[in-house]
Amino acid sequence: MRRNKIKIIGNIVYTLGVAIVIMLCMGALFGSEEVNYDSGDMLPMHQKEASFIALAVGTAPMLLASDAVYTFNNIRTSRHKKRNFILIFLPGFICLACGLFIVAMFIIGSINTSVFRGILQ
Repeated sequence: MRRNKIKIIGNIVYTLGVAIVIMLCMGALFGSEEVNYDSGDMLPMHQKEASFIALAVGTAPMLLASDAVYTFNNIRTSRHKKRNFILIFLPGFICLACGLFIVAMFIIGSINTSVFRGILQ
């Protein structure tokens, strides 16, 4: 009984996460180029950038939800293991790719600032 409740909660969280990832991907791909936050308190940011950062922040919860669905729904014992694995973990991999891209840009920017003194722009 307890495992069944965890399975239901995991499926609900995963479904909500997939819907959020789809909406944020649409915002990152087709979002506006207008500056959303133009006040003096916050950094100016486009909708595309905000969606991309939100995808990166959601990496850990999405991968955990994907793992829960994969584990509790017995996907390992299905006939199409590889296909189901890819389809279930695809939203988590999209978030992970966004996070890795942001980390790589941070490292490249740090190297540009410290080693090259900002001459590479």
